[in-house]
Parts: sequence; C-alpha cells; structure tokens
Amino acid sequence: MFQKIKSRIRNRSGFTLTETLMAVLILMLVGTIVAAGVPMATRTYTKIVDSANAQALLSTTMTCLRDELGTASGISFNGTDISYTNASGSATKIYLKGDAGANGDTPGIYIQEYADIAPDEPQYTRLLVSDAASNRNLHATFESPSYNAGDGVITLTNLAVKKGDDTLAKIETFKIRVLTDVS
Repeated sequence: MFQKIKSRIRNRSGFTLTETLMAVLILMLVGTIVAAGVPMATRTYTKIVDSANAQALLSTTMTCLRDELGTASGISFNGTDISYTNASGSATKIYLKGDAGANGDTPGIYIQEYADIAPDEPQYTRLLVSDAASNRNLHATFESPSYNAGDGVITLTNLAVKKGDDTLAKIETFKIRVLTDVS
C-alpha cells in the first residue's frame, strides 16, 4: 500500500498547456456573459420597481384627491388650478408644479391652504402626497380639470405618474363625486 502512495507522489503529471488555455478561455466566456447580463438585469429591476412605485403613487394620489375634493365647496378652476373651500372652511388651492423650483421643490400636485385672517398669504403649501411617496423622482400630474355642478362631479383628465417626461402609470379619466355641492 505504501508503494502505491509513493508512486503517486512521485508522479508529477499536471495539466497540459492546451488544457490550461481551454480552461482560461471558458472562464473568460463565462465572465463576459455575466458582465454583460448584470447591467441588463439591473435596468430591468429598476424598471419593475419604478412601475410598482408609480402604481402605488397613482393610487395614493387618487385617494388624496378624493379625500380633499370630496368635501369641497365653492369649486372654481383657473387653468389646471382648482380653488375651493375645504371641509374646515379654509380657502384652498390644488395646483401643478412641473419643474423643480428655485428652492428645490419637487414637481407634482401641490395643495395650498389660506388662513381666514390673511387670505392673500398661504398658511402652508405642501405636496398632495408626501415626498416619501414621490420617491425616485416620480411625480403626479393631471390635465384639464372640470366640474359639473349639476351632478357634483369633478373630472381630471390624464391623471398620471411620470419620471421625467416618461409616463409610468396613467388613468385617462378620474372622477370625484363632491358631496357638499350637490343640489
């Protein structure tokens, strides 16, 4: 038995040069395929996450708009601005801000409430949904608001969530029934 072990130890045969080069070539091919696949997988993952976040932001925006405008009264429009009196009796305005402002405001749908004692100065201005909800440079927008006082319905056209100029989630027509202005 010791004889076999000694003969194996003395036998110093290894890989040939051809075998070593083939192994290196195969490793290079595998490395190239992995290196090319990682950025593609990262882009795909980012698109899926952005799409899911956009759907969540659209749903949150719809809920916030419905909560805010569902009890509005004295509704009027000026372009895309919606002015009304909220449930607590304060003058309020919902408006769009398309680009980041000088003070670094996030683009999106803003709500501005005015105090009764100083009707020309807003008491506060904030995003309709929080900055945390508008994450990853996503922002909500809408077009062409209208109000039919006869049936008490506010209609917003193209309520959408965008990332830059790309629309990630959209609802063509969003209707809100106003509870306080119905005749």
